[in-house]
Parts: sequence; C-alpha cells; structure tokens
Amino acid sequence: QVVLAPAPPASADDQGEPRAAEPPPPPLAEQPEARVELLGRTVFAVRVHRGNLSPPERAREAAKVLERAAQEKKVPDVRIAEQAGVAVVYVGESPLIHLGPEDAAAAGAATVTVHAASIAATVRDVLAKEHSRSRIATSVFSFSLLVFSGLIALLLLRKVGELVARARAWVAEHPERLPALRVRGIEMLRPAASQGALSVALGVAGALVRVGIAYIWILFALSLFASTRDYSEKLTGFVLAPMSELMGRIARSVPVLLLAIVATLALLVLTRFVGLFFGSVSRGETSLGWLPSDLAIATGVLVRFGILVAALLLAAPLITGTDEGALTRVGFVVLASAALASTPLIASAAVGLSVIYGRRLRIGDIADVGGRSGRVRELTLIEARLEDEDGCVVRVPHLLSLFHPTRIRGRPPLVTVEISVDPSTDLERVRELLLRTASGLGSRARAALVAIDEGGAHFRATMACDGDDVRGRWLTAVAQALAAAGIPLGRAPASSGGALGRAPASSGGARRSAPVDRGAAS
Repeated sequence: QVVLAPAPPASADDQGEPRAAEPPPPPLAEQPEARVELLGRTVFAVRVHRGNLSPPERAREAAKVLERAAQEKKVPDVRIAEQAGVAVVYVGESPLIHLGPEDAAAAGAATVTVHAASIAATVRDVLAKEHSRSRIATSVFSFSLLVFSGLIALLLLRKVGELVARARAWVAEHPERLPALRVRGIEMLRPAASQGALSVALGVAGALVRVGIAYIWILFALSLFASTRDYSEKLTGFVLAPMSELMGRIARSVPVLLLAIVATLALLVLTRFVGLFFGSVSRGETSLGWLPSDLAIATGVLVRFGILVAALLLAAPLITGTDEGALTRVGFVVLASAALASTPLIASAAVGLSVIYGRRLRIGDIADVGGRSGRVRELTLIEARLEDEDGCVVRVPHLLSLFHPTRIRGRPPLVTVEISVDPSTDLERVRELLLRTASGLGSRARAALVAIDEGGAHFRATMACDGDDVRGRWLTAVAQALAAAGIPLGRAPASSGGALGRAPASSGGARRSAPVDRGAAS
C-alpha cells in the first residue's frame, strides 16, 4: 500500500527558478520463485508474497492440496472464482491458490484471469495424467497380486489334500490305535466303525477346508478390481447372511439343542443295549422262555426300529414342546420315505415275518425256496440263505416265495432212483432188494412198480438220507444186489434218461441178454 503526503509551500527562491528533474526510481529486484510440484513434476510457480505468506509457504500449501486431490478416486473439478480483483483456483472444494495482479505481473500474464486460467488448465492436465498413471499402476499391482494369491491358494489346496491323504492312510494302517467308544461299559462304537467314521470325517473336513480356501480367494480376487468389487459384496451377503441367520437360530435354540443331544445319546445307548441283548440271546448266552434263539436277531431289528420311530414321533414333541416341530416332521418324513423307497424290502420283510414266526422253514431243512434248492442255513426278515450242492451260499428274498412254490423236503433230503428189470423176473423180490439197500443207507425207504412194458418192469424208489453222493452209493448197492440175485436189467423207458436198465436193442432187433448197464440215475 502506497500512502501520498501533501507537498510543502515553495520558497521565494524557488518561485522564480525552475526545478530540476527528479531521477527515476530504481528497478524492482526480481523475486525468487517457488515451484509447486506433484510427484516431482512442476505444475506452476509462485513468485510474489501474498499477505504474510512468502512464495515458498504459498507453494507448500498448494502442493498439499494437489497431493490430496491426486489421491482421490476421481479427478476433481478445477474451477476459478474471481472477487475484488483476486482470482481463486479451486480443486474440488479446496482452494488451491489465491492470485492477485502482482502474481499476474510476475508471471508475465496480461490479467489475473488469464494467469488463473493457465494455472487451472495445467492443474487439470496434471491431475488427469496422474490419475491415469495411478489406475494403470493399481491395475498392474492388482493383477500381480491376483496371480500371486492364486498360486498361494493352489499351494494351500494341495497341502490340505496331502494332509488329508496322509491322515486317512495312517488311520487305515493303524486301526489298532483307534479306541472303541464306550459309555459306562457299553460299547457304542467298535474300532472298525470308528475307523470308517474317522476316515469319512477327515474327507468331509478336507472338502470344507478346500471350499473355504477357494471362497476366500474368490472374495479377495473380486475385491482387487473396482469393476468387480460390487460382486464381492453381493457374494459375501449371499453366503454370510444365511450363515448369520442360522447361527442366530442355533443360539436361540441352545437349550432345546442340548436336550436333543442328551436324548440322542440316550437313544443310541438304548438301541445298542437292545442289539447286544438280542445278540446274546441268538448266541445262547441268554435264554428267554418266550423267544427262541433263532428268532432273536429278527426280533432285535424290529425292536430297534420301533424304538427309533417312537423316539421321532413321541419323544420329539416332548423335547420341542410342540407337535409341529422339525423333529416330528422328520419322523413322518422318515416313515414316508422308508415306505416309498423300500416297498419291495418291506414286502419281503412282511413275508419273512410269516415264514419265521409261522415256522414254515427251519434251519437245516432241505427245501426249494424261490426257485432255488438247497439246505436252509439262516433265516432273516429279508431273505433265506441256502447252501446248494456246490457249497455256495444262495440268498433268496422271501418275496420270491410269492411267485414260486416252496417245497420242503425235510431235514434229510429225499433221494430218488428209477430202475428197469426184466419183466419175467420175480418183481416182489426186486422191490425187497430196493427197500433193503435203501434201509442200509437212509430212512423212510419206499419202492413201487410204476410201469411195465415190453422193455421191462420199471421201479421208482425213494429214501431220506443226508450225505455226499448218496444217489451214487445207492445205485452201486442196487446194481450189486441185482447181480448177486441174478436178476437181469431191462430197457429203461425213453423218458427216464439216465435210469438203471439194459442197453437198447441192436439194429437187427435181437435182444442182448448179457452186459448189464450200471449207469447212475438222475
């Protein structure tokens, strides 16, 4: 600010003489400039003081505003506001610098407006380039971080798989180190079952851990880029919202859950005890007057199934306090699913009930069941287990007995042979020989003359005998007895196949009296 004072009156000597010209003022000294830089790049320069602020102080304040503007997500708006001869350059809502006429004169600009417009254009260009560079650098860094995190995730997935494989291999190689689960002396879970349960649990845990690693990596990858960051938030809400709601429900139902766990343990103990009890009855360790040992296993299965259904249908309302609880519905769903999915099994079990408790078959019987023949070795609710002539176990569902007749031959099987002798011999003596040879091998021997024709007299004999190759031994005894009695054989009928009899006549029609055919009957 320049203040002008009034001039003193002229003296007498000066009034008549002209004054000498005053010398010109000295030129102003050039002001040192302070540069406003952004990341090492000069944006503009400040050359004059403004109020109490020197050019370096004004440059530092402007540089701070530019740094804050460069860190924003979007390029802020750069505008100019003029008032009372002063132009203010704004970057967003923050004033960058105040410019006066002295700033324009120092910069060689015609007016303050021109000088402010030049600074604003430079600031816009610098901020745009800086944001572009920052976006490129951020994208490159995000992509590098994505690849690096993906490699780490793959390594973690591989390590988890290796750990699970090692753990399952150790469980398979050291089953003796797995203890049985016992509750007050009652074996609830055998070591073999513990081995299977632990192997399954390891597999499930490994799968859950791998899913968690993949989920975390996907969230991290989506959050790296601005275009996919919204999807990460949606994915997080889609997964965590149901989980948080579920955890809230679990927290509200903690008392009922504890009671349900206690009831489940009690149910397991009861069913295990019932299974062990009926198992001891089947082995003869425990005797019951009302239950034979051969019915104990089937009865134990029925009792345990009844306990389970009763617990779901009756005990569930007591635990939850409502008849429409989830456990009650689970009971009905279990019954409906079992009835729908196992209709043939239930039908076979229903037939098995009548077979077992009706004593239609007994263990040791020789019978034809469901179109299969053999000795009955075991009877369950679902099937009859037979042993055929080759010693193989044949499992025949009881349901097949509805489509095939059941023929019970008794405990010792019936053996049948057919022989043909000369019709001119004593037929009653032949019958006695058959009965005598049969009585020496088995019981319930029977022999009868079933047919007589020009080829011979045909007998059929049966006996009950249990053993190996009974039919062969009987035919051998019959052949020896007939040969000792001098009874010639006749020709077997065409339909008898392998019956014991004389060879057929020769092509000339003459009957041969000698050799005796001692082939086995079917």
